[in-house]
Amino acid sequence: KANLVAKNQVETWMIAQKITEAHGDKFLAILQPSAHIGNANTSHLQLDNNSIYQARGQQIKTVYPLIRELAIKRGINFVDFTKVYDGKEFIYIDTSHASPNGHERIAKKLQEIIYND
Repeated sequence: KANLVAKNQVETWMIAQKITEAHGDKFLAILQPSAHIGNANTSHLQLDNNSIYQARGQQIKTVYPLIRELAIKRGINFVDFTKVYDGKEFIYIDTSHASPNGHERIAKKLQEIIYND
């Protein structure tokens, strides 16, 4: 199932990239941050004390490497933002949503990519 999920994600990126490039634009896929990957401060979320969080975390830890591998193999223009929230600062409001300071980190990374391109 993990391989199918990763394949579907990368195929979606491939289609989006082809459509974007056909219109003369540049496509950029983003592998988004997750509370389950990287070294963000998630101590307030109690990820290890909730079976749903544990299951979701295992799924993400299984699928994300497959997405990375396939995206590279297929030549998808993507960036890996899974470590953008790393550090001691609290970023996650819950396992899926970030605080304004988290959004600021994402905006700064995107700005770096856009202006360095």
